[in-house]
Amino acid sequence: MQHGEPCEAIREIVRQRIGGLTLVPALTQTAALLVGEGLVFKLVHAYTTDLFDKKGYAFRRARERLTYPEIVELSHFGLSLALRAGQLGLPFLPTKAQLGSDLMPHAPDRLRTTTCPFTGETLAAVRAIVPDVAIVHVQYADRFGNARKDGTLGLDRAGVHAAKKVIVTAERVVDSAFLRAEPERTLVPGFLVSAVVELPWGAYPLHLRHCYRSALPHFRSAMQASDAYEAYIERWIHAPAASVEERIVAAFGRDHLENLRVSTP
Repeated sequence: MQHGEPCEAIREIVRQRIGGLTLVPALTQTAALLVGEGLVFKLVHAYTTDLFDKKGYAFRRARERLTYPEIVELSHFGLSLALRAGQLGLPFLPTKAQLGSDLMPHAPDRLRTTTCPFTGETLAAVRAIVPDVAIVHVQYADRFGNARKDGTLGLDRAGVHAAKKVIVTAERVVDSAFLRAEPERTLVPGFLVSAVVELPWGAYPLHLRHCYRSALPHFRSAMQASDAYEAYIERWIHAPAASVEERIVAAFGRDHLENLRVSTP
């Protein structure tokens, strides 16, 4: 939800050419790269203007190369219910919110009507989503995978707890005592986590609370036309290996990076 997306993990998926993906983002910010590179088979999402050709080159590129994904659109609340159902181990969750909307006939595999066993009234049933893998970027994690993310969470909590496997990328890998001091702030317990990666600036170009501000306009401008898109792919995906910080400095200079940095309280 535009806070702390696992952006560098997305770029690494592009580098490794991991394709045939069913992608489940609330929004498609840097995930648009996966679509543009033809790696997404199905997109289950809540909203994106990038679906319109005039708004985003990545989706237009996928269409031109005949790799355009199947689109399944839910509302934001509908997607949150689908992941929450997966988190709870339920096949679906009922709601009234989707009834009467055009989403119902366009997503018959995800939205159905059902009858309340207590009142007999008609309800919408939102089918559970259980991702094979969830990737989440956080401020802090320990080596066991216990992870804390400060700030807005969007669908992170439901998404990571619904998934079969979880990959955590973190700004800092810290001692477990740091997380145990405030256990109520832990987003995901380590026993659910398959891998932990220390990855400073791993959410760039999006913002991460207490760490850095957003540079999303730079990314969006790169997604508007073919030349800018190809230059972005070359600089941020295929250029010789470097840390995210080194790539930022090489692209925009040290002052740009320092202006984005936020001091941790």
